[in-house]
Amino acid sequence: MDESAPIILDTGKGLSLKYRGRFFYSSRSPVESVEKRVAALSLDSDCLYLLPSPALGYGLVSLLKKIPSSSHVLCLEIEGPLWRIFQKHNPLKSESDLMSWTFGQTESGLLKKMMALKAWPFRRLKRIDLSGGSSLFRTAYDKWQGFLEREIQSYWKNRMTLIHMGPLWIKNLFRNLPLLEKAEDSASLHTEKPVLVVGAGPGLDSSIEDLKLIRPHLFILAVDTVLPVLMAHSIKPDAVLLLEAQAANLQDFIPQGIPDIPFIADLTSYHPLLREHKGPLYFFISRFAPWKILERLEKEGLLPRIVPALGSVGVAALYLARFITKKAVYFTGLDLAYTFGRSHAKGAPHDLLFHFRANRLENYSTLLFKAIYSRPLIRQGMPGKLMELSDLILLGYADQAREIVSSHPGIFCLSHYGILLGANRVGPEHVREQGAFQDYFEISCQNCVAKKWNKFAIRSFLTNELRLLEEALGVAMAVMDKSLALLGADHLKLLGEVDYVYKSFPDNADFNEHNRAFFLRLAVALRHYIELCR
Repeated sequence: MDESAPIILDTGKGLSLKYRGRFFYSSRSPVESVEKRVAALSLDSDCLYLLPSPALGYGLVSLLKKIPSSSHVLCLEIEGPLWRIFQKHNPLKSESDLMSWTFGQTESGLLKKMMALKAWPFRRLKRIDLSGGSSLFRTAYDKWQGFLEREIQSYWKNRMTLIHMGPLWIKNLFRNLPLLEKAEDSASLHTEKPVLVVGAGPGLDSSIEDLKLIRPHLFILAVDTVLPVLMAHSIKPDAVLLLEAQAANLQDFIPQGIPDIPFIADLTSYHPLLREHKGPLYFFISRFAPWKILERLEKEGLLPRIVPALGSVGVAALYLARFITKKAVYFTGLDLAYTFGRSHAKGAPHDLLFHFRANRLENYSTLLFKAIYSRPLIRQGMPGKLMELSDLILLGYADQAREIVSSHPGIFCLSHYGILLGANRVGPEHVREQGAFQDYFEISCQNCVAKKWNKFAIRSFLTNELRLLEEALGVAMAVMDKSLALLGADHLKLLGEVDYVYKSFPDNADFNEHNRAFFLRLAVALRHYIELCR
């Protein structure tokens, strides 16, 4: 008998399954034991239940009867022989809105499967183990469970960010579009020198003197927050990267004003700052939401380089640096930790803020300590070596940076402090000996061609967008006046074209319910964007 193949055994009280020397069910009463486990389950609403290795499908019928309508059971199998067993013995004829199954997916495939479920988005994920397959391949199923949990958490984190920041992003987008006429695509920016990305982390303080020595060999790409620190040390960067959409970005330019240094800015960056800037301007845009307006802009050729929504200006700078040089990319000041018990380098706006707020009752150190310890801290590093304090937000950015670094061996760290991001830590001699000569990255010729935007195309786009918004406002008003009894396909398509107007609402749109309060908010938002377009 082939022990490597699944063996189905008749126990007299139902079939059992043995695979790789392990029984998947009770050898005495396989069906009854699973049914008792299902009966004892307390199932939540808005939950994705991951069921690893469904095997003979025991308990699925009972589970289907218990699952709330807003939840879903996803059966996952990773072993080919077991998948064939399940296909043969599955008691359910087909998938439904409450239960589905899949085999051996890639991460992108499994994510696509989850997001296509009718009950998506889920608020949480829980696991139901009904067969021994989940313990036989525990490491693999733990990995898939962790992946889906992170994706659900990421969705809600992005959703909360979108609710808070979405309207401001669109406002800045509308106001920055006319600036395209005098700007260039960041894809056209290129240098023959190695690039140094400079963040505003406290570890930068120990690198300043080295920066002065190797400055002639480097193209310095500084994040906006570190600009006053560098200028105070007479280090003028070659470009400044801006990502912030809020007015808080202005504090980065208070000490020295708005310099004529080239800006590399997100198209949703704070508009007044870009409007007053007199130097060269290069644009990129973060793919912050799958909104139709971005598709229209791309179709009309009005979108600059598209980058992932990274959240951190330092990580965004690290991402973009690879595209503007063939040489090495270095970084410093990207601590993503509270090095030396501080959050920023000396002289950074956030650091100066605590000096300004200090008084006789609370000095600089006390205020800084209270600010840092106001959120849960996590200690990172190797025992016996330098341990860094960080938090969940900064560690999330660190994960993004590691992903960038891991794919590109030409990225090096010039600092000895901060969270380990997977890059080799080197000294200034590396810049002089290797960085200036060795090629690490490929830059296609088309990326080096300057891209100019036509002012007439920009005006045409805004005119068309204004028309869409006004037509959508007419639909919203008709619903509120009760002169439109039912939204037709044309109405739904029109509202879908201006999805950015309502996708930042806390509640999800259900146009068929004709919720008067929703359409009232929709009308107010539409009028706001109409004024922006005009």
